[in-house]
Amino acid sequence: MSQIQALTKRKSVREYHKRGLKAEALSFIEQAIRPPYAVANGDLVDIRFLENGTDVQTKLAGLAGYAGVMIEAPHYLAVFVEPTPKAYRAAGYYVEKLLFDAMEYNIGTCWIHVGQPEAAKARLGLETDKSLVALVALGEPLEENAIAKFFQRIKANKPSVYSPGGYGDFDVQYEERRSDRHATVDLVYLDTWGNSLTHDELEQRNLLEIYTLMKNAPSWGNRQPWKFIIDGHDIVLAIENNERGDVASDNLDGGIAMFYFDLAMNQRGFSGQWHPLYENNYRVPGDYTIVGKYTVE
Repeated sequence: MSQIQALTKRKSVREYHKRGLKAEALSFIEQAIRPPYAVANGDLVDIRFLENGTDVQTKLAGLAGYAGVMIEAPHYLAVFVEPTPKAYRAAGYYVEKLLFDAMEYNIGTCWIHVGQPEAAKARLGLETDKSLVALVALGEPLEENAIAKFFQRIKANKPSVYSPGGYGDFDVQYEERRSDRHATVDLVYLDTWGNSLTHDELEQRNLLEIYTLMKNAPSWGNRQPWKFIIDGHDIVLAIENNERGDVASDNLDGGIAMFYFDLAMNQRGFSGQWHPLYENNYRVPGDYTIVGKYTVE
């Protein structure tokens, strides 16, 4: 099974066995969160494993989760960062890669919003000079052999056992199809903002599947807030600013988009690197933020 197939089915898990993760899975998590992190600006990120899920739920009641109600899990990750956009993006990229890789070990995961980060950090009692930006629930999915069944469903083209929320869908209600999801061609411009490519033009460039995947990649609230501008060998990524002015969520989304775009390009035989981009030469409107450019090598 290709990583592209797994990418299309990456979902959050909301219900877990009370028992902890098995030794092999714990070993994977322990190694994955051990710095240095293989991502640009990874030194600005600090990921901690919280082994006692029950203790975490008690301490963070009212401070994190859905309307302050925590998702119950045997373990959690606490994601700390320097409070800067590039650090949020680094965390989004690296943690989402970790969660994607965790599927191989039958580890179910779910990003959790932290409504009161400073109070939550104090209750956890962890020593770090970085800010708490998110939690991640970890555990074995409640359904037995969920990951194995997940891969079987991919081959059979059946619905996954996972909820369709994906990363950071902080609304309790979900729909299998969202009417507001962008058409693929609406995600991609050529040379400048608003200059859309046709379906056929994307296909001719061998890029149609990549952007179709990005249309459905996980994001906060299932907004899919990204747009891409193709400029020669550069592909510019812009993220729509959320209504709450939450810079952390926007840039976490940016990092997650970077990871999935990187993965999709690699799986389709392209190689490249993400770079910062500080100038807006593409007429990107003020309600979007340019978070970087991918240069095809």
